[in-house]
Amino acid sequence: MSNIAFSVGVKVGFTLKDTSLRAQELSHTGVPAAWVVEYEAYLPNPREIEQQIHKKLLPQKYNKEFFECTPEEAIAAIKEVSGSIIETENYLRANREDAIKILDRNILKNKKEQTKKDLQRQYSALLEKNIELINERYNSKIDSLLPNRNRLTYWFFCFVVTWVVIMIITNAEKAFVGKSIIAGLIGGIASVILIERQRKKDRQSTEVQSLQKKKEEEIDKEKENTKSIESKVYLN
Repeated sequence: MSNIAFSVGVKVGFTLKDTSLRAQELSHTGVPAAWVVEYEAYLPNPREIEQQIHKKLLPQKYNKEFFECTPEEAIAAIKEVSGSIIETENYLRANREDAIKILDRNILKNKKEQTKKDLQRQYSALLEKNIELINERYNSKIDSLLPNRNRLTYWFFCFVVTWVVIMIITNAEKAFVGKSIIAGLIGGIASVILIERQRKKDRQSTEVQSLQKKKEEEIDKEKENTKSIESKVYLN
């Protein structure tokens, strides 16, 4: 509906009554001019459809059921949401051709936006895969440069040192088995800490740092290339 007394735009709603009767009811509520039905459509579940239409027109919402748009723009939103479930429709004052043109334009815009989203997902997946391959390639090279830290050797060394210390500070003749178990546990924890410290030190070597830098540069370049391709596709 529209009203010449309101410059806001149009009122979009539903009624279970005849639309002309509804317009008359609204016109008797103290408004300076009569409400005019621009367009009417008969469809199932009108309340649910109305909520979807209001959501579609949300950027143009002024207040409640009032929207800052033309009748034809509102009709395009109604038809876009309702689709083929419209049983019958009547263009009482609104321009059918203009409404159809707006609808076609909106559909084309939605298709372009969906295509863009699909491309973004594809390029993101491709970028993620390429980065994974780069990481695998460089990590393999880095691992080949790192010395092999045998866990069993480190554990045995830590175990022996811990066992000797325990035996020195306690009575070596009592609870030999229990003390050996404790030494084994402490030695295991100490070996893990020691290996991690050594590996961290190994990764600070010039060769490893050089490979790490090259890996990061290649990943950055891959990101830039993907972004450039996306931009060209979107422009086209």
